[in-house]
Amino acid sequence: MSKFLTYEDRLEIAGGLKEHQSFGTIGRSLGKDRTTIAKEIWRYSHDKKSGRPGYQKTH
Repeated sequence: MSKFLTYEDRLEIAGGLKEHQSFGTIGRSLGKDRTTIAKEIWRYSHDKKSGRPGYQKTH
């Protein structure tokens, strides 16, 4: 098992967020801890002001 998230993992995270899944649910489907998913989302969140691509932050 790789320590890093793959492109396919990131696509699955994005799909899970669109379906309003919890970090735990997404993590279980990927075989990763929920904190890994949360850190990935916060680290690469979309910033509407700058237009930087990435995940949209969920609060």
